[in-house]
Amino acid sequence: MDDFTNLNYSQNIAAIFKYLYTSGTDLVMLLTTDEKGYLCRKRAFDRFADIILSRSIAELKSRNVDVLLARTSYVPEYKAFYLRGRSPGETGSFYGEEIFARAIIGY
Repeated sequence: MDDFTNLNYSQNIAAIFKYLYTSGTDLVMLLTTDEKGYLCRKRAFDRFADIILSRSIAELKSRNVDVLLARTSYVPEYKAFYLRGRSPGETGSFYGEEIFARAIIGY
């Protein structure tokens, strides 16, 4: 979804989450970036999550893009990842890994 997190279009976030949580859809949020949102079918989430966790950082690093993954919730209703550029001084592959290890790794 284009402009998902673009605050010039902040109504997108509200409308999409309202749809996801009230319509009975089989879609769930998988990944967000600074501009995009990516959905997948609920039954495919774990398969895509495995790919994101095992390959996304290395794939982007091979293209000279330094990123990290953030996920600070592990509840079934919201397990999506946030993929973003690394800020100065950040280390590791995961934001808040030392605080949120279960939420980030244990999906």
